[in-house]
Amino acid sequence: MGHGTGEGPIDLARQGGKRRSDGAGVSDLEHLPAHTRIAWIGTGTMGKRLSTRAMQAGFPVTAFDTDPAHLAEIVACGALPAYSVAEAIRNVSVIVSSVPGDEALRAISIGEQGLLSNARQGALFIDTSTVSPHASAEVARAAESWNVRYLRIAMSGTVMHAEEGTLMQMVSGDPSAYAWAKPLLDVFGEKQFFVGHAEEARYAKLVVNLLIAITACGLGEALALGRRGGLDWSQMLDVIAASPAASPMLHYKMPLLRTRQFEPQMTTGLLSNDIGLILAAAKQNGVPVSLCAIAQQMFEARIAHGGGPEDYISIVKLFEWQAGINDEPALGERPAVPDRVAGKT
Repeated sequence: MGHGTGEGPIDLARQGGKRRSDGAGVSDLEHLPAHTRIAWIGTGTMGKRLSTRAMQAGFPVTAFDTDPAHLAEIVACGALPAYSVAEAIRNVSVIVSSVPGDEALRAISIGEQGLLSNARQGALFIDTSTVSPHASAEVARAAESWNVRYLRIAMSGTVMHAEEGTLMQMVSGDPSAYAWAKPLLDVFGEKQFFVGHAEEARYAKLVVNLLIAITACGLGEALALGRRGGLDWSQMLDVIAASPAASPMLHYKMPLLRTRQFEPQMTTGLLSNDIGLILAAAKQNGVPVSLCAIAQQMFEARIAHGGGPEDYISIVKLFEWQAGINDEPALGERPAVPDRVAGKT
């Protein structure tokens, strides 16, 4: 359909909100109709892939990004450009955002220039960003006051999974809005978990990323020990991949580890930012996360060594450096064993 589709989630109109009706009404259809236009806010690394998937599935997109280069890229993929949030969401009933953090989410959603105060009554706002539960709760309260439904979609996977439509999604918010929007969410991945009515999806993402951070550090320590003990790099990876310690995460990262070309699927800097969200949420909830706090120091050290733009699994380099293995990128020879390891004085 064209830019002015009138479809919206079932029974979205509510009484007592601050917004006057724009006369658009809401849909009583069970699911989001095909070809409904989507307003997309944020077309960076993940936003570009997700919005491209939506267009490939037949959902036209009007996009806005504060970075002109990002906007130009998604326009080249078929989106209509918008040059403000308000312009992007005009006359649409579904808004999706993919932005880099708490402040970006607040900036696009709350306030006079934000999407919530400019969205039509009964619109559905879907946020796919990785943000803190605290910031998301602020947005939820504002969405309630403006009569806008709000779904949190926390996604787990790599850029490759986004391109293939095989992301795992953790969803929380209004269950009827989730059911209505499911044809769009299925485009991003069929493995979906509806985990609650509020910020549960945010917590689920933090749980997953906490495990990712600790696992990456554990792998780095193990590989450094194996190298120092004389194991062949490639064979050591084969052994781990065939062992009970193998995991989907390890298999995703195996090509990077084998070649030691750490082109980012998720950068060290981005995971470090997520660890900050984990530590803040843990403090707010009175949960000790000692291993996660140690992992934060490791990733900060890796960033200090210049690894921020590389994939986070490049943390293995830090553990090698700490073990005195400084032969990057050569891996063909057994590293020298320090005197203290060889039993010498």
